[in-house]
Amino acid sequence: MRGICVRKLGERWASRWHGTYSRALWVGVLFGLVLILGACDARQSPQETASRDEAPPAPSVADGTMPAPMSVPPPPPAEPPGKPMPAPDFAAAKAAEPGVVASPSVGGDATGNSLQTQRGNGAEQVAAQQALRVQNDAVELYGKQRSGANKSAAEALSGGLEAGRLQAAGERLPARADAEKRQNYDKSDVDGPAEDQLDTVVVTGSRIRRVTEETALPVSVLDVAARSPEVSATMDDQLASGTAATSAPAAASAPAEPAPQPPAAPSPPAPAAGFASDARTVTPDLKFQEASGYWANTYVPGDPTIRLLESRLRGAQTPIIDAEGRVLNLDSASRQYVQPFDLPENAALVAYLHADQRGIAGPTRLLVQVGLQGTLRASGLRPAMNVGVVLDLTGPISADVSAGMRALLAALNAAKQTGDRISLTVAGVPGGVIVGADDFKHGTIAVVTRQIFGSEPAPGAPVLDLAQALSAATLAVSQSDDPSAQLGASLVLLVTGNALADPGLGVLEEQAHRSAVGGIPLSVVGVGGAVDLAAIDRLTLAGQGNRRLLANPSEAPSVVDRELHSASRVIARAVRLRIRLAPGVRLVEVISSNKLDEGHATRVREAEVSVDRRLAKNLGIEADRGEDEEGIQMVIPAYYAGDAHVVLLDVVADRPGAIADVTVRYKDLVFLRNGVAQANLSMGSLPDAAGPLERNVLKNLLAMRLSAAILRAGEYLEQGAVDAADALLADNLQQLEHARRSTQGWENDVEIKNDIAMINEYRSALRANADAIERERVADSLRYAGYLKVQARRR
Repeated sequence: MRGICVRKLGERWASRWHGTYSRALWVGVLFGLVLILGACDARQSPQETASRDEAPPAPSVADGTMPAPMSVPPPPPAEPPGKPMPAPDFAAAKAAEPGVVASPSVGGDATGNSLQTQRGNGAEQVAAQQALRVQNDAVELYGKQRSGANKSAAEALSGGLEAGRLQAAGERLPARADAEKRQNYDKSDVDGPAEDQLDTVVVTGSRIRRVTEETALPVSVLDVAARSPEVSATMDDQLASGTAATSAPAAASAPAEPAPQPPAAPSPPAPAAGFASDARTVTPDLKFQEASGYWANTYVPGDPTIRLLESRLRGAQTPIIDAEGRVLNLDSASRQYVQPFDLPENAALVAYLHADQRGIAGPTRLLVQVGLQGTLRASGLRPAMNVGVVLDLTGPISADVSAGMRALLAALNAAKQTGDRISLTVAGVPGGVIVGADDFKHGTIAVVTRQIFGSEPAPGAPVLDLAQALSAATLAVSQSDDPSAQLGASLVLLVTGNALADPGLGVLEEQAHRSAVGGIPLSVVGVGGAVDLAAIDRLTLAGQGNRRLLANPSEAPSVVDRELHSASRVIARAVRLRIRLAPGVRLVEVISSNKLDEGHATRVREAEVSVDRRLAKNLGIEADRGEDEEGIQMVIPAYYAGDAHVVLLDVVADRPGAIADVTVRYKDLVFLRNGVAQANLSMGSLPDAAGPLERNVLKNLLAMRLSAAILRAGEYLEQGAVDAADALLADNLQQLEHARRSTQGWENDVEIKNDIAMINEYRSALRANADAIERERVADSLRYAGYLKVQARRR
């Protein structure tokens, strides 16, 4: 009786103090009581001890006379193979219902400790028994405290925190990710036993977060908890009970539980449906390419071409409606798919490598995706700029183009800061280098604009063609170039409203390349709707600059601001991707790219070496370029903060094992060093179902093909081929629906559903708008939506 009173007193003190004082304090008090209790029992007579040992057994749980010392709830239901529930790493014992106490023992399971103290008739055994009871009571209180923390963690998970980063009240819980921060999601034990994970994806630099398309998978406890705070608390009880059940064998009086069934074998991945079925078929007539040499870079920073279409659509006075008068969303529903790439933590770039399948048994056609993610860190401070502006007045100049060029010159003058040097050269009208770098001022600009746009022509001034004007501007910039300045601080800015074409375009392309090799990139601003976007892309690629579109004079200040600050947003230069395919893996194509001929490859090498040497001289980053590497090579001149970019490869793998590896070497302008990011991909032979990362690869292919189809439909409609545009949209709608129904994980995919609804609206718009002007607006909207599927609208 005295032992029970002391134990109750200790429990009351612990309950009062555990919320205010540290655990160490009240645990120490409990053990002090244990020592006093042991001393009291030691003074008892042997007769008292023997009578207590010979007392009848205590009432059992079966007859309902006392609670069980250790509740053993049934094990939680088995999770589906696609999304199992991560097990907690601590025993959060919590009472499941009144009268049932969960009290796991310290230093072993409760049954073993009970057997050790049920026998013995000495004072030491009795003292040990009483100490064990006090310890169990302390663990019970601590288990209640930790289960509360576990409940907070479940609520935090329902709030949307990343897997492996659960936090409750600012305290980092001992989740599995603490021990293995860099472990790839696909290799974690949440996808099944470790021995079943034969496919590995090794990624350096950051951990891959979960993809949000988990809503289509079978519902699990975590899914329910994320939707309901009340069920989240219930999940906490199940977690605690499940942990206690695994830490101790079931009591004899507990009802027998059925033996858990082994998990079902994973089903083979479903076909990717119409849009990607050809990417999984190996045919006898399939042609392969050599997986080596230089390939065209598809990452072109700067303003996307969508600004021109956006401006046209923005100027409309009335919305586009269907036959029933409902306003249609159309292009406002088009956006890029979210990429599951974490931001790098201590580098400018991080690389990822995935495929559209997890395992293969024989010759299989695969999609291999190389992903790049840039850090958000950037200085935000632009250097003093040395800019040579070239106005292309060689063709007819409309009033809109003239107004845009005037606004651009005024914006440059307004954005000019101390130390900036801006010169102006004109082509097609008398003038030549009409404004020197020291004379670019408001008064001078006002006089010059009147001269070059016809009201006051400059007498006796030379007339230059566009190639001569570019050469003159490049010379003017190079003469005042500071070799120690940041790369990108000196540039030539071509402003044109004409549709540039060969053979003159080839000459300009060669000039742009030579200028870039000399450290002076070429950027192009297209003014009005007559510009050739493909020609602008060719010039910016050769000149390693940016492309801009000015559709409205009011946009001139923002265009100038982005161009002058572009150098401050660059986080990496001379980004070289080297992709090597393993033996037995053959290349079909690099999607949306092409292999460069020797002439273009030479240009790429020269430009890369030029950037390498200049950064070594100006920033002290060691020069390490000049040698070709084995495998597929791509060179990105500059990479911007926060950008995500993917490269898709269509390959055929003969057998399981290593598939590919990628190495990304770059000039890290954030940490001022040579940066390297690496990733490799291998596959096992198990036919595992596709997970979120594999579905992301397929969705990127879907986005590329959907973008191309919508662009073509806009072109058909612009040419008056309404039936051809509608047939193309109907075909892609059918493929989207088939892909959504047949691909596991896409049944409830929000992004794909949005695309389906968007195409349905476009078909409604085609049927309802017979007027030529309205159809032109729909055509612009189609092209705008096509660009938005694969390009960001920022910068």
